Amino acid sequence: MATAGGQKMVLAICAKDKRLWIYEEASGVNHLIPVTNFYNELMLEKNVRDPEVALDSKRLFTDLSSWTDAELLRAFAAYNKLRTKVKLESPILVPQEQRPSWVRRLVRSISPRQG
Repeated sequence: MATAGGQKMVLAICAKDKRLWIYEEASGVNHLIPVTNFYNELMLEKNVRDPEVALDSKRLFTDLSSWTDAELLRAFAAYNKLRTKVKLESPILVPQEQRPSWVRRLVRSISPRQG
């Protein structure tokens, strides 16, 4: 990930060890991130209100493939605003997730299926 000012970082998630950290390229330092706090921000980002899901921070690792890069980046940006791990000179650039337009969905639904 990068900021608008060109600051580069890597959000690293290790499911095997159940740890996550941010690697700051400029300093070469790894900043450990508490799983529970980060997962809470991710649940707020996803608007998950079910207590069985929202309070089970182990799901960050077991359901890792279900989170998009953009969701994880937005969760880190929100987390870092509240509990600063990395001092940012400018906001983190988060790619926009592209949803199919209603026209594209309509065309797909009426076009003949090939197969």
